[in-house]
Amino acid sequence: MLTGMQKIANIHTFEDRLFLRDISHMSLLVYMCGLAATAALVVTLGALAPQALDPAFRWIAGAGSFSLPWLAQWLCALGVVSLATLLVHEVVHGLFFKLFAPAGSRVTFGANWNMGMLYTCAEGIIYTRRQYVMTLLAPSVLVSTAILAAACAVGNPVFGVLAAAIHLSGCTGDWGYVHKICQNPSITHCEDTAWGVQFYHASAAASDPADAHNDSSANAEPAASTTGPSSTSASSSTTADSPSNAYASEESFAAQASALDPHCPENAARPTRNTAPTHPEVRS
Repeated sequence: MLTGMQKIANIHTFEDRLFLRDISHMSLLVYMCGLAATAALVVTLGALAPQALDPAFRWIAGAGSFSLPWLAQWLCALGVVSLATLLVHEVVHGLFFKLFAPAGSRVTFGANWNMGMLYTCAEGIIYTRRQYVMTLLAPSVLVSTAILAAACAVGNPVFGVLAAAIHLSGCTGDWGYVHKICQNPSITHCEDTAWGVQFYHASAAASDPADAHNDSSANAEPAASTTGPSSTSASSSTTADSPSNAYASEESFAAQASALDPHCPENAARPTRNTAPTHPEVRS
């Protein structure tokens, strides 16, 4: 951890009901958009290029006959790929965590079966804001792109769109983290944990000890000049109100000035006493 780093916020993923509600709503929205995109693709290809449709759906455009085995295989493949992408998603997180972590760092995988969530964490490793955001978004981009490319390569574009949409609907937790980071510019570093994420702030001076020392040296004199008058003023005020200053309440300013003059004839026979104001100790 960098010197001077300060914890400023966190997200307890499995306990933050507001966060869970938001990502659930976003997940449903992404899934519905995926269904709409899938339907639009079927209609478009059916009208313009029926042979480009998945074999299980060519019958819709009159380019073949309905086949229940084809449709069953299509649905089974969709379920298998959707489950597999959950694992691949976490592996991609883990690879990026390792990429940005110091050598020998440990990345772990886990699951919260009550919430139906898999997770990857790298506790004890502090990542920069940019590194953490890249790690969060990597599966959304890489896995979804790979699904689309592979499905189109084997002649099943409809499958690719729907499978990618299902995968993206499971990425909303990552997007929720990114949203929180973007909302708070003071977040400079992040730590992924088994319970969620911890956000930190570290100033530029704190991250570079040499710069911090130079800054403190450069500001030492202005700081003294700023605090000096206020300390002196407070000391003078305390001394003026103190009962030990007998001249403050009994004689005029001129008489006080005369009394404090060691060359004044009237003070020759007067016993000397310490009239210097006592300043309170100022601790730096």
